[in-house]
Amino acid sequence: MGCWGVFLCVYFFLRPSSQCVDRNDGVVAGVLCPSLYPLDSFPPKPPLLPNTFSIHVETVLPKEGARQVWSLNVDRTERILVHEMELGGKERVEWFHYKILRDFRSGLEFRISTPTSGSPDCIVQPIKEDTTLLINSIPAFILKHGQLLLNFDPSFVNYWGKRSIRDLPSDIWLQESEGDHVAEFGFTNDSALPLAVTSYSRQPEPETLAISNIYAQEERKTSFHSTSFPDVSECLDPTPLLLRIILQAPYAKLKGGRDSGVLESIRRAVAGLAGISLLRVSDVALTEWGGGSAFWFSLRQIIHFQDLSSRNKSTHSTIVFPLTEALRLLSDVLSRHDVTLRVELNSLEHMLVSVERGSLLSIPKGLHPMYMRNVKTKSLSVAKASYTSGSVAGLGLAMGVLGLSIGLLLGFILWKDGGRTHWTNIPYAIGN
Repeated sequence: MGCWGVFLCVYFFLRPSSQCVDRNDGVVAGVLCPSLYPLDSFPPKPPLLPNTFSIHVETVLPKEGARQVWSLNVDRTERILVHEMELGGKERVEWFHYKILRDFRSGLEFRISTPTSGSPDCIVQPIKEDTTLLINSIPAFILKHGQLLLNFDPSFVNYWGKRSIRDLPSDIWLQESEGDHVAEFGFTNDSALPLAVTSYSRQPEPETLAISNIYAQEERKTSFHSTSFPDVSECLDPTPLLLRIILQAPYAKLKGGRDSGVLESIRRAVAGLAGISLLRVSDVALTEWGGGSAFWFSLRQIIHFQDLSSRNKSTHSTIVFPLTEALRLLSDVLSRHDVTLRVELNSLEHMLVSVERGSLLSIPKGLHPMYMRNVKTKSLSVAKASYTSGSVAGLGLAMGVLGLSIGLLLGFILWKDGGRTHWTNIPYAIGN
């Protein structure tokens, strides 16, 4: 019969019946009874999710009648989830913006609440391990559906059929979850992200437990603004270590890219070279510098990091790695090697940018563009600096003094190390 004959026999044998209907003589959705492709077609390829994306989500618990609108930022590379929502009472003054960032590499979660009037409050604690959904609640399914998107693997989903989601024909994929639940993902033909994630009970007659409808941020506007990068500025030490490096790339070329993508690419590279979590790199700005560009940033420590380090033995070292050691590693690699960074200009274009050797410089707060602009500090910003002749002269003098100090310090470190080599396995292009 040959290979094709065997495949068709298996396909028809395993194919669920199309005669299953609900009480209203309609096709039952998803797990209960899918509507399949025609017999002469093949299942589509499993979907691939982007490494980073930002979405708005509407989670509904049909049985309980509960509903919550929230925002989700997913970083599958760094294994970070950021949930944002607004909670509170009936009066607007009682409401507050609530953000939970979970860093699954470090095992820590950052809970940040910002009242309508008042200063932000931050709590840093280990991520709660109990995600079995024994209690069906909105917070439980918000976390569960976020984790499903974070850990989505096309190798562990099975194609189930085709049905309509929000009046759009969608391919249905199932994932066997731990415990008594089954997860369903619905994708349209041209979408890189699912239209919905649904949790069912694992029973002879499955029950719909929770549905999370997913929208692109431009599709569904909310009353709060969500950023597309992981940021825990409220949980960082208020005394940053301000630094600057020179990039051998035209400012106009970098400025022409997507602002958040350009700065986030460099931010991640700097964090990797310093051996710390990217959550500790903040106050990022890009300015024109001669024929190239200057990248300004700060390294910070997580608040109460010593207590966290002693209480949570599983915490990843990049979260609590001492700031002095991070600066030493970064100085060492940038002074002794030619470093090339991959900068994402947009989703389809990137650029290889060299860092000027020995250009790392510690600077006072008054010279950092984020503080010179005399506005509320933002975590990511592109600014074109403009200086008077007096400020340029002062800047040059300050840079000269600081450069001499850093040079003497690095010279002492290199002499003391006796030529030992560090960072032999850095995931960036580093020359001799």
